[in-house]
Amino acid sequence: MRKYLFLVGFGGLLHGQEITDEFVESLFDSGKQDYRYCLRSVYRLNYYINHVGKPDTIAYRREGNGILFSYRGNQVAGLCDSANTEVPVSVSGGGSLHSSRYYKGIFRQSNGLEMRINVSRSAFHHLDKEVVFAHYRDDVLTGHYMELTRDKVVTHEGIYQQVDSSYVDTVLIVNPLIYEVYIEFVPRKKYPMKVGTWVYRNRSGDTLKVEHYPEEYD
Repeated sequence: MRKYLFLVGFGGLLHGQEITDEFVESLFDSGKQDYRYCLRSVYRLNYYINHVGKPDTIAYRREGNGILFSYRGNQVAGLCDSANTEVPVSVSGGGSLHSSRYYKGIFRQSNGLEMRINVSRSAFHHLDKEVVFAHYRDDVLTGHYMELTRDKVVTHEGIYQQVDSSYVDTVLIVNPLIYEVYIEFVPRKKYPMKVGTWVYRNRSGDTLKVEHYPEEYD
C-alpha cells in the first residue's frame, strides 16, 4: 500500500499539486472509494498516454477535503461515473477481480469520436491485450489502434476505417397473434476494415509480420 501511495503522491506533484500520502490515506479511511479508484485509474491511464505521445492527460489537484479532476483545462465533475456520457472524459476500474486489475478511460470529442483506453494487470499470467488504445464512433472501431504490453512494447498497431455494408437486408417476421407475415428491412450498418500498414510484434519487440491493406475503401 505504501508503494502505491507514493506513486499517487508523485503523480500529483507532476501536475503541480500537493497530494500527500497522508491526504490519500485520509480519503481511504473516510470510505470515499471513488477517489481511491479514480486516482488509481487516472495514474495508470496517464502513464500510458504519456508513453504513446498523446498530448492530453487528466489533471488533478487537492481542493479542501477532496480532489478536483480536469481535462484540457476544464474541470470534470463525475469523472468516476463511467455511465455519464455527458462528460468529456470518464474513468473506471482500479479494483481487483480474481487477482487482476482493470482500468478504463473514455475520452470523448465533440464530433462523436471516442478514444478508449483499457489497461489490464494480472499477477499470475501475461494477458494478450494488456493495454489497448482504440478509437470508436458510434461503437464502431475507426482510426488509430494500438495494443501494448505492460512494459510498453507495442505489439499491434494499425488503422481502422469505417465502411458501410453494401446492401440492405430483409427479414421475414411472423406476428404470432394474428399469424401475419411481413417483411422487415435491416438498414445498412458500418463495420471496421483495416487500412494501410499493420505491424505485429512479440513481447520482446521483434517484428513478427507486416500486413498491407488498401489505404482506404470506397
